[in-house]
Amino acid sequence: MKALVASFAWSLAAAIAPAHAEPVHYEIVVHLEPAEHFLEASARIAVKDAGATKIALARSLAADSVLVDGTRLAASGVKRAGLRVWTVPARDGGHEIEIRWHGTLAPIDVALDHRGTLGRPVAASGPGGTFLPSGSYWYPVVGDLLGSYRVTIDLPAGQRGVVPGRLVEESDADDRVHATFEFAHPAEGIDLMAGPYRVETRTVHTARGSKVVLRTYFHPAIAGLADGYLDSVQGYLDLYEGWIGPYPFSEFSIVSSPTPTGYGMPTLTYLGVSVLRLPFIRTTSLGHEILHNWWGNSVYPDLAGGNWSEGLTTFMADYAFKEREGPDAAREMRLGWLRDLAAVPPGQDRPLVAFRSRHHAASQIVGYDKAAMLFLMLRDRIGTDAFDRGVRRFWNAEQFRVASWRDLERAFEAESGQI
Repeated sequence: MKALVASFAWSLAAAIAPAHAEPVHYEIVVHLEPAEHFLEASARIAVKDAGATKIALARSLAADSVLVDGTRLAASGVKRAGLRVWTVPARDGGHEIEIRWHGTLAPIDVALDHRGTLGRPVAASGPGGTFLPSGSYWYPVVGDLLGSYRVTIDLPAGQRGVVPGRLVEESDADDRVHATFEFAHPAEGIDLMAGPYRVETRTVHTARGSKVVLRTYFHPAIAGLADGYLDSVQGYLDLYEGWIGPYPFSEFSIVSSPTPTGYGMPTLTYLGVSVLRLPFIRTTSLGHEILHNWWGNSVYPDLAGGNWSEGLTTFMADYAFKEREGPDAAREMRLGWLRDLAAVPPGQDRPLVAFRSRHHAASQIVGYDKAAMLFLMLRDRIGTDAFDRGVRRFWNAEQFRVASWRDLERAFEAESGQI
């Protein structure tokens, strides 16, 4: 699940629609000039029976035209919390929206540390890399609806771009590179990455027979690491398909960032060049981010009732890896969780239902470590077989839906016979 959550009061990421909501569908074409920090884009957006809704775009970008069902809206919009917001009235059958916009992006700040990067929902670009997080509202976001999309990225020669989803077309002509991606499932938002990447591709068949296209989008300085990372990805897919169920997508990519980033998104992970160079990442963080394609990126946590996905991922990745090392390593991780929780300042410990996302050390201890300890205690109580069956029941029932702690509880109760 993406570590970045927009700080705007009116936020898509903080207001995920219920599972029954009709999604929107975005058709976006974006032209990027990283050396000039410039973006120009257009979108056609189909909204199905959503009632009255709003369109929001970053205030730093200029809306050249906004058409709703063929009628032009005032291009300025209402300024609100760093956004331009347009109100679209209810209409039977939904809406067809067309928007064109452009603007100057912030330069990539390579001086940011890890926490500074995670807490900065800013659209930024430069020759060394481009990152347009969904929380920056670099594209017109329609209400709080989950949406599918088709995005075409146009870049100068020497640059490659990617968004989460399936690569359906790519071309290189006239000193421009074009790539089109589709994501057919309801998504929380659209994140775009680009850079001077060297791309390695490998098609694999997992142990359960799934055909998955693996890619690395690596900066030239780390291109030699690609084969080892692709080997590791295939191993994790085999592991989690056997434990949970089939990998939910047709592709998985590792994309490098010029900043010390760490994000998990549907079909990919976005990790800093300095992070990818670390020899232990393939056996630790990489598995954690791949597992998020099950927990967080295809079963969505109900944030209003607490984000369970980080704790379950920590337990089934980080802690599981320690258990494979041996009982001493697993015990040391448990003791570390307890020491950290004991050190949380008074008043900063929270119940798990209050955890939304990591924004400081105390929140990570609660949302990751404390929650992982809960899953460990649950497994100890009901047994490994019932726990694993509960995981699979939960996965089969909740794919591409918003799920709560209570939904997890029901799955484990059903498989263990305990309440």
